[in-house]
Amino acid sequence: MHLKSWSTLGLLLACCVAMCGSGTAADDARSPVSATATVDPVTAARELDAILAKHWKAIGTVANPLLSDEAFVRRVYLDVAGRIPTVGEAEDFLAATASDKRARLIDRLLAGEGYVQRYFQVWADALRLFSRMRPLGTLTGLAYQDHVKQSLRTNKPYDRFVHDLITAQGGAGENGAIGYQVRDTGMPLDHAAVTARVFMGTRIDCAQCHDHPFDDQWTQKKFYQVAAFTYGFGEGNYYGKIGLRDEFAARQQAIDQAAKQSTGPAGAIKRKDAQERHNLNVRGVVTVLNEIQGPFLGNNTAVWFKGESLKLPHDYQYQDAKPGDVVPPATVFGDPIAEVGTGIEKLRAYAAWMTSPRNPRFTTVVTNRLWRSLFGRAVIEPLDDLSDNSGGDIPGLQARLDRLMIDCRYDLKAFLGVVLRTRAYQSEVAREPAQPGESYAFTGPVLRRMTAEQIYDSFVTLVRPAPDQFNPFAAEELARAIRETRRADALFRALSPRELFDAAASTATVLGEQSVALKKMQDDINAARKAGDKELVERLGKQTGPIQRQKLQAIHDQVVVPMMSQLLGRPFTATLSGK
Repeated sequence: MHLKSWSTLGLLLACCVAMCGSGTAADDARSPVSATATVDPVTAARELDAILAKHWKAIGTVANPLLSDEAFVRRVYLDVAGRIPTVGEAEDFLAATASDKRARLIDRLLAGEGYVQRYFQVWADALRLFSRMRPLGTLTGLAYQDHVKQSLRTNKPYDRFVHDLITAQGGAGENGAIGYQVRDTGMPLDHAAVTARVFMGTRIDCAQCHDHPFDDQWTQKKFYQVAAFTYGFGEGNYYGKIGLRDEFAARQQAIDQAAKQSTGPAGAIKRKDAQERHNLNVRGVVTVLNEIQGPFLGNNTAVWFKGESLKLPHDYQYQDAKPGDVVPPATVFGDPIAEVGTGIEKLRAYAAWMTSPRNPRFTTVVTNRLWRSLFGRAVIEPLDDLSDNSGGDIPGLQARLDRLMIDCRYDLKAFLGVVLRTRAYQSEVAREPAQPGESYAFTGPVLRRMTAEQIYDSFVTLVRPAPDQFNPFAAEELARAIRETRRADALFRALSPRELFDAAASTATVLGEQSVALKKMQDDINAARKAGDKELVERLGKQTGPIQRQKLQAIHDQVVVPMMSQLLGRPFTATLSGK
């Protein structure tokens, strides 16, 4: 086998593709999930309209005029599918004569792929979703996106969707929901605050450092009690996963045991030399394997819940506890959790408490988020700063929306189907927008600009005959990332941890010598450049190429070839060539 060019992980993946078969595709055998809603959408919509009409009468206002069919078809496509209708879609709707044609269109849009794309944007914004999850690898971001979209596509009940995000564990290739944890890697307290804000509309950020200045309920201690539920997520370390960390520890242990038998000045020197060699070897092994891994290290992102104890900070200043005290998990509002448990059970208990219909804030924040997606304004603003007294300015509306969501069993499509049928939604917009701090009567949606995504997708609608068509390229990109990760994982596991350590350590010695040569070459180039000798700069620059090539050759010969030979069960004879 002859390879024209080579670049670290690229060689491994290319070889594995050629030698190890096509691998396993992404997990497409997902079982569809749908909430079973028993709500009659027409009756429920009339009840919402009756609450609004009663409020309008009380404040001396009336509903806006009913929207024309031409305006309705544009609005509902933008709100549900995230784009304008095609000419054909608009003409078909306007030509229809059925009395329930608006309801039929609503149901068709909610069942379509356009709904997935539109509400993915809504949830990606709420969840602060990163598409690439840098620097943690491409696969994690792709898998997280796919998880959210697939949850929308299968109409996974919202309470289950949130529960899955909060309790997600494992690798990105098996469970894309871990993207929610990875998003806040290294920030466990911030993660707790974000979780409370996104899913319960509760801002507890201030209490992370001190008692909340405007809400007596949120003391710093109570913040730590809530954070104790989610505290303890760890990000997977790939070297630990393949046993290399254990190899590091075993070699260190051997040095420590030998040190106990060495006495006197000579023994001290011997121990010091052995420790320095070991430290140098470990650094060299990591350097060499990082050269090979490239993005693969991030693509093997995995998380697990260790359930560590959370302690109060060293500068805790209140009288109800001492700095460094362990804080047991406890909820601040709603029903207390009877049995907290330990480890992952602690987290699952928290997720079950949060997503329970008996936790009013969980339901209120999602009904407000969906209402705002259609009306341009939530019943309670801001929707992520709820309190025990939050109810909105329209008596009975928020309570009815919450009851509706619970009756729909957190079926988001069923809930949206009701709100889309209301006379209020199908009315003309209010021409005078409500000012910040002012109440809004919802005599119609708020007049608002199209989002950037709606504008882009509307342009796509003008040029593509099927703008909502499922994108097979995104699915293939995810499947390819999973396949490549599994192939590369097989390569790194081909050698035992001891063999991998020895091969990489031997290569690191060569790389160290090359590094010295490159450093001297660069110093000579800088001196020539300073002297204005362009000819010497060019000549020396050409000499750096062979040195760099020696580095790649050393990694290829001493690490890649043994990996591939062991994996294939026969000698691997690929050569490294090219300029």
